[in-house]
Amino acid sequence: MILHTCPKCQMACLYSVGLGDEVNCHSCGARFTLTRFNRTDKDALTRIVQSAHLKAQALRSSRRLLFAAGTLAALVVLWLPASILGLLPDEWRVVNRRFASVAEESQLSESVALVAVGSADGHLGAVLEDVFTGVAITNDGFLLTSQVVARLTPFQDVWVFVAGRRYEAQVVGADKIADFAIIKIEAKLKYRFPIARANVISRYNVPVVAIGQQPVEGIRSPMNWPLAITRGTISRVFSDDIGTEWIEHSAAIGERGRGGPLILDDRVIGVNSSSDFGISRAVAIGGYRDRIWQMIRTWRETPDGQKRDKDVSEVGTKATGIRALHHGFRLTFRTAVSDHRLEGAT
Repeated sequence: MILHTCPKCQMACLYSVGLGDEVNCHSCGARFTLTRFNRTDKDALTRIVQSAHLKAQALRSSRRLLFAAGTLAALVVLWLPASILGLLPDEWRVVNRRFASVAEESQLSESVALVAVGSADGHLGAVLEDVFTGVAITNDGFLLTSQVVARLTPFQDVWVFVAGRRYEAQVVGADKIADFAIIKIEAKLKYRFPIARANVISRYNVPVVAIGQQPVEGIRSPMNWPLAITRGTISRVFSDDIGTEWIEHSAAIGERGRGGPLILDDRVIGVNSSSDFGISRAVAIGGYRDRIWQMIRTWRETPDGQKRDKDVSEVGTKATGIRALHHGFRLTFRTAVSDHRLEGAT
């Protein structure tokens, strides 16, 4: 009989079987295999081999731990400064995400934009077909606005006026059913609004804020129009016959407020579309959150010259007739396009 130590309870017991056989511990009942390494009275060579094996295991564990710690430290050392300096895409940052707040008017002027569609008139000016509202959803120049912008752009130019500056815009893509589009300007915007996730509306009569453009009599240039900030409550959420989810609310949408954000708790829950008899409608944007981010990722990864959303044909555009203009920019309206209802929208 040979004395072996149970690997579970560490109790030494005598066993009559040979090496390689499986036995049950006489103390705890655990089943284990008899080997040279669990013999209680090991020979010198077995002790040396076992000691070397344990040291190798400890070394491998310590290496893994050191590698994990080093990787984490490198991420912190690189990621944190890159986030603070704004070198990373906004959704990757751990700090300095620069979300806008409805309560801060200065932040609204940096994140809510006027989106103008028109064409250069050849005389250091532009003739505008229509004006919409857009909202920044990233700090590197992606804005959410009305799909009508994408419909008009094959034959028109797009300009964005935000934070007191004018930018040429490209249409990233739009949804054929829902009333929203994504446009891109080459700018670093100081603030943005995050998009809320789907199903954030748990009850009705919650307060919301609608933001748009407010035309002012006597001010011809839309660039100088103030923002129209209206407040209301959600009355209902419903889906139409083609599956688009809409939010009905009581916050008034101004004449040029289409494409503007509907805000709940400083997050975009909808894109304003229309207003009739005191009832306003906005497409619920939370359900399109993944699609929007996929559009943006595809745009960032696509080389220049090939940037076009496959779901909306011929929407990629860049203003060309007004590139050389920096001062004396004149804006005039040709025809006010007052209603661009989507087919099937209710």
